[in-house]
Amino acid sequence: MANFTQFNLPTDAYASFDAQSLRDLIISRINNDTTINFTDQNFEGSNISALIDIISYSYHTLLFYLNQTSSESNFNDAEIYENVNRIVKLIDYKPVGKQSSVLPIEIKGTSDLSAGYYTVPKFTFASAGGKTFTFTQDLTFEKVTSETETITATGNQLLYEGTVEEYPIINPIGEKFETISLVPGGDTIIDHFNISVYIKEINDQNKWYEWKRVPSIYLANANERVFEIRYNENKTYELKFGNSVNGKKLAQGDQAAIYYLKSTGVNGKVTKSTFVDSSVNVYNTAQYDEILADVKDTSLNFLTIATAINVNISNTEDSTDFGEEEKLVENSMRQGTYFLEKLKEITSPIILEVRGSGLWIALEIDKNIVAGRNFCERLLRKGMISKETHDSTVRLAPPLVIKKREIDTALTIIREIISEIEIEYNLG
Repeated sequence: MANFTQFNLPTDAYASFDAQSLRDLIISRINNDTTINFTDQNFEGSNISALIDIISYSYHTLLFYLNQTSSESNFNDAEIYENVNRIVKLIDYKPVGKQSSVLPIEIKGTSDLSAGYYTVPKFTFASAGGKTFTFTQDLTFEKVTSETETITATGNQLLYEGTVEEYPIINPIGEKFETISLVPGGDTIIDHFNISVYIKEINDQNKWYEWKRVPSIYLANANERVFEIRYNENKTYELKFGNSVNGKKLAQGDQAAIYYLKSTGVNGKVTKSTFVDSSVNVYNTAQYDEILADVKDTSLNFLTIATAINVNISNTEDSTDFGEEEKLVENSMRQGTYFLEKLKEITSPIILEVRGSGLWIALEIDKNIVAGRNFCERLLRKGMISKETHDSTVRLAPPLVIKKREIDTALTIIREIISEIEIEYNLG
């Protein structure tokens, strides 16, 4: 602790105190007060000594939390996931949760399947070796012959690891921008990109409609059946609906059915040939059968439980790795440190200083050579966004999810601009 002896301590003196130093200061002040003839403070175990200990410890604890709170309010210093999530929410960034393994497949139609067009319905699945992979969208294909043949489908021949789970029916209250929380409980792993919503609309003949997931409901028209999803600070999902200005509003009396893909995480990865002519199974529950009757395209010939046994899948490649949720703080610090180090390696009379924290970076340039705005405009012409301030500072704030290769591209652009300016002003 600094040697503060006056009562008029500097405003930042609190930062120098810990419990012991504060205790010593209190005792010293009492001892030095000539108007008090009191010595109990100098004896451990006395009442006044115990009171001083409590005050000192309490102050120390409060100071610790004050420091932690101030740190957690800044993205580059925040370490607690909940705080990181709240901060990025201010800029409408939506963190990405966990993602199931993805498996490319080949599809075969057996000789028992007649020639013609067929559609594999969404949520159809196949299982092998204790692993289940699921179709997350309708997939249409044509079988040309009456023989067993490999089929090329119209669409994405990818399956996602996991089983489809049916969430209990939700009864909306009909408020604007209504939010529904998806909280299945336990250690359930939900695939971030496979959450489906169906609404039974009381004002439209009590029919079911599939609502579309969009990045932002604020870009939707008044009657569009859309919703947006946010992976929140509690690591659960919030589904947000419109207000009949930006996206259609849920009505009181509607019913919301939510289906999500439950993953087994890292244990869900499979190697090639795990599936060899494995039959597919059509997903069905009483509730989903009712929904499908309302929402399916009746012009398509969907596989049924009976005909699905004549469609087989195989995989000749490994599935992708399970995707963990984004680690924004770690990425910010790692990529920011790399970016700063590489920028500081640039030697040029144009660059006076490089500073930053995490991915908030500033280049201090010699404005007598080139103005900050001019420098930023040159970067923009090469596809890089920046912002000048005070005519001598170029601010860089890349996305929090930036990759090393993208930083390398940015470094190349910056070096090219500096080289151009040096040639233009004969600085070489």
